Amino acid sequence: MRFTTIVAATILFSSFSLFSNSKPIDFENFFGVYRLAIPVVSADGRYFAVEVKKADMSENNFSTQIWLARTSGTDLKQLTTDPSSNSNPVFSPDGKTIYFLSDRSGSSQVWQIPLNGGEAQQVSNLYGDIDGFIVSPYHSHFLFQRKVPPDCENEDCIKQKGAEKEKADSESTTE
Repeated sequence: MRFTTIVAATILFSSFSLFSNSKPIDFENFFGVYRLAIPVVSADGRYFAVEVKKADMSENNFSTQIWLARTSGTDLKQLTTDPSSNSNPVFSPDGKTIYFLSDRSGSSQVWQIPLNGGEAQQVSNLYGDIDGFIVSPYHSHFLFQRKVPPDCENEDCIKQKGAEKEKADSESTTE
């Protein structure tokens, strides 16, 4: 709790200092501010991970990356660097891996990356986007949250309904 308060206070005060000059806030400096999500702390309390969102004015979009640091405030490093969206960091129960959502494969799926760095590896490969997930205590199972047609009971049905919707959507935009 103390750590979260310190992080929140630091962000608040750094925002005040950013905008404390006599110049009014304009479009560029408003979107030039990095946006931090709520930090997630590892089970052993040694690390925290946080989403950092930054506007890319030239591309007219946002880049969301995951950063990692010790709760002591040292060893800050960017864990993900792929230009796609990387969000929702979750520490593995053993604290050696961070699972996260990324759309780098074309849809939002669960990926993993070791805390000590390295390449991210895709964990899930489901049709459509995963909106959220949790990891079982032994990280042998995942519970996924995603939108599916209510009359589908399996993955094949979900794919079929999705393909039908995509076809109908593409036909309606070409008319």
